[in-house]
Amino acid sequence: MSYEGLTPPDPIEPPVVGEYPTTPYPVTPPAGPPVAPSVAPPAAAYPPPSTPPGYAATPGQFPKTSTYAVVSLVLAIGSFVLCPLILSIAALVVASSASKEIDASHGWIIGDGMVKAAKIIAWINIALTIVVLIAVVVLAVAATSSSTGSSMGA
Repeated sequence: MSYEGLTPPDPIEPPVVGEYPTTPYPVTPPAGPPVAPSVAPPAAAYPPPSTPPGYAATPGQFPKTSTYAVVSLVLAIGSFVLCPLILSIAALVVASSASKEIDASHGWIIGDGMVKAAKIIAWINIALTIVVLIAVVVLAVAATSSSTGSSMGA
């Protein structure tokens, strides 16, 4: 079928039946069965909305704070008040567990800042405890040597 020699109709005048079509599809919709009034299909017909990457899958699911991170921070702070060396070491052990748990969760468990703070506080407390113990030993040695020296000279 050849369309040579045919020209499209004037856009102002409606096309005449049998002329060269100006569009690749019919201008008027084909007649079909009557359409019911526009009613939205039930909600089950729609797929669930997709979630952008980096966000929670459903509302209400947020990253949770690691319990180990909280416990390690409490132990580190408590080490200044009670059993400094023992609680500091316990805080370091629990903080290590918290770090592993946070790394393995791929973002679903948070608390890196608390873990870092617990480690810093625990190491500071261990250093202070060692310095105080050394100072007590030096003072005790100095006190015993000065008391024995003064009794010998008399």
